[in-house]
Amino acid sequence: MGEARRLVILDEWSGKFMINNEIYTPLAHKLAQKSQDLKHIPVPAILFIENLEGSGKDRNKLKYAQISKLPEKWQDILKQTTGRNFCYLVEVFKKNIENMTWAQVVLVIYRELRKIDTDGELKAYDIEEFGEIAYNVGTDWDSKNRLVPNLLEVDGNWDLMRQPRLFEDDMTIRRVK
Repeated sequence: MGEARRLVILDEWSGKFMINNEIYTPLAHKLAQKSQDLKHIPVPAILFIENLEGSGKDRNKLKYAQISKLPEKWQDILKQTTGRNFCYLVEVFKKNIENMTWAQVVLVIYRELRKIDTDGELKAYDIEEFGEIAYNVGTDWDSKNRLVPNLLEVDGNWDLMRQPRLFEDDMTIRRVK
């Protein structure tokens, strides 16, 4: 009944929501290991699901994922049925990420994990985005066909993620690194 036990017992599922810890939990572990901002994240306490049908829109803006705290009732039910303690739920909107590169999906998961504060409560973005993302890769990081560096491949180093700016010369960029 340990953490290694398989969480999903059905090999096929035709419902709207699908548990997908096999893909997202290893990614979240890597992000938590490599990013100083995520060292406090209790990755085993996160249940990752994919919404296979929903659009995830919020005020006409697509959502790629959303994190929420699980109510105590559902924490108890999940503990009884899975033998594991889940405190958070990350819902990934499959339709909204299916055309993204893996590097963009990494940023989607990073953004949701970043919302877990050191006290375990959820917080909002710094601005319309987290500052490190907006400053280093731009607010258009999620655009179709936009190539962004993979945060895991640069070991969580935001300086190596930094994209050149229109009015910066090469010397300015080299001084930052």
